[in-house]
Amino acid sequence: MKYSVPYNQDNILSISITYDEYPDGAHGNAWIDTYNYNLLKAKQLSLKDVITDQKQLGKINKNIREQMIARNKKDLNSGLKSSNL
Repeated sequence: MKYSVPYNQDNILSISITYDEYPDGAHGNAWIDTYNYNLLKAKQLSLKDVITDQKQLGKINKNIREQMIARNKKDLNSGLKSSNL
């Protein structure tokens, strides 16, 4: 596990934590969790706290979903190709 602080200004703190796990051998999994905080309010921030325009928030959420779907398809196709070798 590793962490970084990509943003720490104007009482906003962002912490990214990278996890690595190797449950069954050499091919591991890695993921990053990012947490954002308003230090003055002692509150964790969500995307809707930062993007207040509902139309923009909808566009961002749509883009995130599309990227996740594309990444999952890529991972699935990559797994199928390697198992057919």
